[in-house]
Amino acid sequence: MPVVSNHHNKKLTIHDIAELAGVSAGTVSRVLNNQPGVSVKTREHIQAIIQQQGYRASFFARSLLARQSFAIGLALSSTASELFAGPIVPELVGSIGDALASEGYTLTLITGSHEQRNQRLLREAAEGKIDGVLLPDIRIGDDIIDKLLEQEIPTVIIGHRDERKEVAWVDCEHDCSAAYLTRMLIKQGHRRIALVNGPEEFYACHLRLEGYRSALQEEGLDYNMDLVSVGPFKADYGYQTTQKLLALPRVEQPTAIVAGSDIIAAGCLGAVKAANMQVPADLAITGFDDNILSTFTHPPLTTVKMPLEQMGKVAVNMLISLIKGEKLEPTSLILPCSIIVRTSSGS
Repeated sequence: MPVVSNHHNKKLTIHDIAELAGVSAGTVSRVLNNQPGVSVKTREHIQAIIQQQGYRASFFARSLLARQSFAIGLALSSTASELFAGPIVPELVGSIGDALASEGYTLTLITGSHEQRNQRLLREAAEGKIDGVLLPDIRIGDDIIDKLLEQEIPTVIIGHRDERKEVAWVDCEHDCSAAYLTRMLIKQGHRRIALVNGPEEFYACHLRLEGYRSALQEEGLDYNMDLVSVGPFKADYGYQTTQKLLALPRVEQPTAIVAGSDIIAAGCLGAVKAANMQVPADLAITGFDDNILSTFTHPPLTTVKMPLEQMGKVAVNMLISLIKGEKLEPTSLILPCSIIVRTSSGS
């Protein structure tokens, strides 16, 4: 096949060389590592393309097949002590661990502050201690994705979307779910609906805001910034924000709240109770996550169940395909959520 020179100085990957040569990434890796199993003709063809394109393999690409560790790094920006305190992590990590075990891989948890996580992640990949990376809590603008791509380290993002085709990710319907909850409340007669959202550095929270706004627009209601807030996934934030909303003049108070998580919603419920009001009679409330506590709040929470188990399995399958040098199609996937209707949203 004809070979086109890399005139635009694009940083080529091992997969680009494989595509130009019409072979697998594994075959290119064997040539780079001077390993057997490649015919003389094919080896010379690949070497000619490498020379013509000015390709320089990263340390990781050169060493992957030579010393595969069969370990996968799962990177989380949190300390080990707070790792399983969040509503999502236990189920997701369990799903990932089970899926990796069935494929013969072990799970390496990489935790710490944002900077500590990134440093350890890149170091363990460079030292060949992990064959690939799963990133379930990426923040908007996080440069770790660029660094992993630069080093050609197989990576799959979970719960975050990226417009670049070379970035593999799996996510769920944050926007559609938030829109559904908002429309449901509108159809029940609510016209002043507050969004007590999670941290704005998470793309999922931006999507939930988009869903909330689109539902208001579809139903002919104005978007009121005074009824929208962002904050941590903590009950205190939900409690304090609801107190502020209930302190507004009666005609400006919301009659319903869409909360960014069940933990936030639990705080909202506490503030309503402290104000001697009733849920859902005085204020309807919905959550997000379907945390175990959502069935034991008073009243039980209407919420969104994310397909965490499926997301974990899909992410593992995608990553192993990348490690094997297989062409990944598609490179991204959005999975559906489930709406769990309980007492807190009314009837």
